[in-house]
Amino acid sequence: MRSVPTPFRLLVCATVLLALTSCDSDGGTSVKSQLLGTVHRDRLFTNDPDHPAPQNRTEGPIVLEHGKRFSIAMLENASARLEWSASDPQPAGYLKAVGTSTEDTSGNKHAVGGGYTLYFTFQGAKPGTARIVFTNYCGTHKNTGCYSPTLQNTVTYRVTVR
Repeated sequence: MRSVPTPFRLLVCATVLLALTSCDSDGGTSVKSQLLGTVHRDRLFTNDPDHPAPQNRTEGPIVLEHGKRFSIAMLENASARLEWSASDPQPAGYLKAVGTSTEDTSGNKHAVGGGYTLYFTFQGAKPGTARIVFTNYCGTHKNTGCYSPTLQNTVTYRVTVR
């Protein structure tokens, strides 16, 4: 049996590796962009006492077509006391929650002080307007060790499906 030359093997491996690690340079058709849809990054506030983050704020509107996906990217960081959860979209029926996924943003999300991005993904179910409320666990649960009255409590996103 005849073996395949090494340079050809390297070329095939490099081509496969490039295809698997596409970073949306193809106009948004990578697997990641198909799963997440359009990504909306939440604003990050610093712990500046002269310019405190609002404890409850509203963002949007996000506008999307029926059947399309979008994600809201929230920074999670236990040492910064940012631990977000999302409510079910209200009123019901206009948006469908697809799921959550993560991406490390500072090395390793399991490292002390390491943060990461948590993606909350939704899909437009029918035309109309809904809201999604994100709650910061450390800003709202007084019986936890991470609670502080100065932390962000909620972020509400308004979403319109066409």
